[in-house]
This record gives sequence, C-alpha cells and structure tokens, in this order.
Amino acid sequence: VDVVIADGFDAKAKRQVVSVENIPKDKRIVDIGPQTIRNFRKELQRCQTVFWNGPMGIYEIAPFAKGTQATARLLANLGAITVVGGGSTAEVVVEMKLADKMTFVSTGGGASLRFLGGETLPGVEVLHNKELPLESNLELIKGVAKSSPSKIVLMVIDGLGGLPNPETGKTELETANTPNLDKLATKGVCGLIDPVSRGITPGSAPGHLALFGYNPLSFNIGRGVMEAIGIDFDLQPGDVAARGNFCTVGETGLVTDRRAGRISTERCTELCQLLNGLAIEGVKVSVCPVREHRFIAVFQGEGLAASISDSDPQQTEVTPMVITTQNPEASRMAGIANQFIAQAKTTLAEHRPANMVLLRGFSKQPRFPAMGEIYKLKPAAIASYPMYRGLAKLVGMEVLETGTTIEDEFITLKQNYANYDFFFLH
Repeated sequence: VDVVIADGFDAKAKRQVVSVENIPKDKRIVDIGPQTIRNFRKELQRCQTVFWNGPMGIYEIAPFAKGTQATARLLANLGAITVVGGGSTAEVVVEMKLADKMTFVSTGGGASLRFLGGETLPGVEVLHNKELPLESNLELIKGVAKSSPSKIVLMVIDGLGGLPNPETGKTELETANTPNLDKLATKGVCGLIDPVSRGITPGSAPGHLALFGYNPLSFNIGRGVMEAIGIDFDLQPGDVAARGNFCTVGETGLVTDRRAGRISTERCTELCQLLNGLAIEGVKVSVCPVREHRFIAVFQGEGLAASISDSDPQQTEVTPMVITTQNPEASRMAGIANQFIAQAKTTLAEHRPANMVLLRGFSKQPRFPAMGEIYKLKPAAIASYPMYRGLAKLVGMEVLETGTTIEDEFITLKQNYANYDFFFLH
C-alpha cells in the first residue's frame, strides 16, 4: 500500500514514504513502506508455506534495505515452511546469517518460479526419471545447457573432514584459524550432498565423478586406469591397468605395512625398473612409478579381461589375497596377475621394506561423454597428484601443468583464468 521513493539510487538521496497511488513520475521506488511491511507480517502469520523470490527494494544500498531485512527476519521466525529463491534473495539471508532458519535456500530464482508454475524443467526431470538410461540423461542435459560468460572454480579440499580431538572435543577445522573459508561460507550457500548414495562412503574416483556431474553408479572406473592416465602412460584398447603398492611382509607372510614405510619416489623408481618388462604367457607387464610407494602395472596382450579381484587386503596382519574372478573370460587374466605377484615377491625378497607388492583397481580405459560438450564450457584441471589428473583427462578436461604446492596451483589458476570457463582445483 505504501512505498519508499527517492530521487535516485544513492544512499544520500532524499527519500520519503508515499502511497502507491501518489508516486511522482520523477521519483523512483526504492523499497516497500512501513505499512506494507506491517501488512505482510499480518498476512504471513496465517501461512504454512511461503515462497520468497526477490528483494523488496534495492537492498545493496543500506537506506533502501529495510523492507528486505524486515521480511527476512519475519520469515526466519515464522515457524512455517520457507523457500527462498533467487541469487539476490539468497545473498540477503546469508549476509543476515538467517539461511539456517529457512527451510530451503536456492539461487535458481527464475527456474524456481517456473517449477512452481508447473513447468517441467529438464534438469529436474533427469533426476526423477529412473527409467531413462544415463546416456540419454546426459544427452538431455547437453541439449538444454547454454554457454555462459561466468567462471566456475571447483576447489576440492580433499580429506579435510575429521573426528573431534578427544582432549578438545573439536575437529581440525573447528580448531584451525580459517578466515578465508569462513568468509566463503558466509558469502555463499552451504549444503551437504551424498556423492554416491546415502550410507555409501565413496572412494576418491566415485566422489569426484559425482562432483563433475557423472553418476558413479553408472560410470564405473578402476583406480589403475586413472593412475596410468595421470602419469601419461599411453594406454591402448585392451590394456588392463592396476594400481600397485610396494608393501612389507613379514616372515610368516603377513602384511605388516601396506606402504613399505612410504619409500621415496626415487626408490620406487628403482624397484619398478626391476619388475618392468616381465613377460607372462605372452603378456607384457609394464611397471611404472607414480609417487612414493605407489606404482602402476599395465598388462598388455590379447584377450585380457579386467573383471578380477584385488590382492590388496586393505589392512595389515593378514596375507595378501589371491586374485580370483567370477567371470570365466577373466580366468587367464587372474592367473597372469597372480604369476606377476609371485615373480615380484621373488625379485623383491632382499629389498625390505619393499619386499612385496599389492595390486588393486584392475580396469580398462572407459569411454566418457566429454564434460565440455555436455555442459557447454571449457574445463581445465589443476592438480598435482596423478590419479586426479587422470580422472580429469577421462572426462575431457585439459590438465594444466602446475607445481606440487597449493601456492603453485593458485598461481596456475591465476595465469590461466582468462582461458577457461571451469577449473577443477584439487
């Protein structure tokens, strides 16, 4: 019923409250008036669900933000289902530290209104359509995605979560001084996701695939392929790659250290040279260092299948597992892998602590729809560890050369910021 008008969009502009019937043509509406705020309060008290899209005034200018702020405080204490839609509206409730008091906050304002109006949104339809093959879902996304001048930086702070310290009751993040992370959280919108599904703890590869927009339940990829691609190994169709650890076994054959004391990369390189080039039943085995105790073993030959089990028991004080398979077509590959492990054990017998190997993640190179084609962007990856570089390559990102420290990665980001739309920073 009333509004605040001003001479212009300036904090120092003269302003006054007038009824909506008496707005001079040379004035501008900059906020809702006090009676309108009171009317909103009265009507909203009767509501069980409230959808709010758009600030009430020019909230970026303090004198014109009163209506928006009053509405935000009212909704926060309403006790109803409150849905906040739109980037500007979301920014308001975040800045006022009221986002946690709203039922749902979304930056998709226009899409939210279209959804509320009953329109079928392709992105939502993809999530609900369980019958549609994933390739069709990605094709649907590809058809509706549009290029944008905006930039996206996906910074994955991997492994940062932790348990509370028994003495302090606080996690690492709660203990640390994190002004920049705090600022990002304050200015942004926070939330939780289940990368694979509720109750499933994902490995590094499935978790990152989900972050990149690929369903990890449909796109299965082994660690071996990612490590191989990450170190630029020239994988060929039919090759089977495995991730390997140099490990320590005792006199009784039990694994005492799955990482062989984290030997140096230089030592790993020396040991790989001892194993590289073995030939087993006409299959060549290429063994290449990755980092510290980690290496890859690539089996190259005819008729190899990757559907075999791991030898890595993922724990100590047990013996390495014998590689098996439920697939008759993979029986030969399982036998070759076991022979390789036996030969490696003999070769490494005098090289304690790295006197044995553990293999896992046998896989062949899969085909992935290119991320850039699906989402209409030019993606790049900035990561130092080979596995993440390999995963980025698989989904079509350009992997940028960078150093080993986080400072190096930020420098690389700054140097290449103008050349790409999307950055994966690990």
